[in-house]
Amino acid sequence: MLNNLALADRANCGEDEKAECKELVRAITRYSQKARKEGLLALEDNIEDLGDPFLALGLQLVVDGTDPDIVTAILSTQIYYGEHKGKRLLEMCMIFDGVRSIQSGDNPRIAELKMAAYLGDMGLEVDKDETYGKQFRELLDSLPGTINPKSTGILEALFSGLNDRAVQKIMREIDSKELGAAMVGASGDVAHKLYSNMSARSAIFVKEDIDLMQATITAKEIAECQSKITDIAGRLRDRGEIA
Repeated sequence: MLNNLALADRANCGEDEKAECKELVRAITRYSQKARKEGLLALEDNIEDLGDPFLALGLQLVVDGTDPDIVTAILSTQIYYGEHKGKRLLEMCMIFDGVRSIQSGDNPRIAELKMAAYLGDMGLEVDKDETYGKQFRELLDSLPGTINPKSTGILEALFSGLNDRAVQKIMREIDSKELGAAMVGASGDVAHKLYSNMSARSAIFVKEDIDLMQATITAKEIAECQSKITDIAGRLRDRGEIA
């Protein structure tokens, strides 16, 4: 949002005021987690209690199912044509990106990073999670041989004979959210193979996506995402990029 230098200058504020914005980042990240786990409509219960009218407007538009372009237009007009400046303008810009992330279904950690970026060097502290490596190793150790009752067998048939290079080529072609949805219907062995071809951080993000969508994702949605992966693999084979 702050790719406009004049707007960035208006939103400039002191370090103490930026520090106070961290709670806003945490609050919107919680709404993002709730939306991913329970669906966007679940946020309606929170809107009436919000003390920030701009955040309430953004979330209400999202809950109402308003087209993303219209949400962007309404919120950005409020930002550009309002008379806000300093900390309040900074908050509104963070809310803008947070609301858009919630509507697009971004991983809550990604939503958090987008908002924290407005805090400059202070925002870099948000993603200083030194446990990624440990979580990643524990995840990999837990998967081999595990049975997933939602497993469809589709990803097993696709990935069982592919080498790591081919797996990585396929994964680069698919959105991480769709990958997570497809993996809800994968066995432990296939999940292990896919996670093994991601960075530790990416793997944890995908695992968190899977955990959040477990309760709401439908068999049809799983099948659609698995079908996309199968189609991608087919195109790569036709081009001779994988065996």
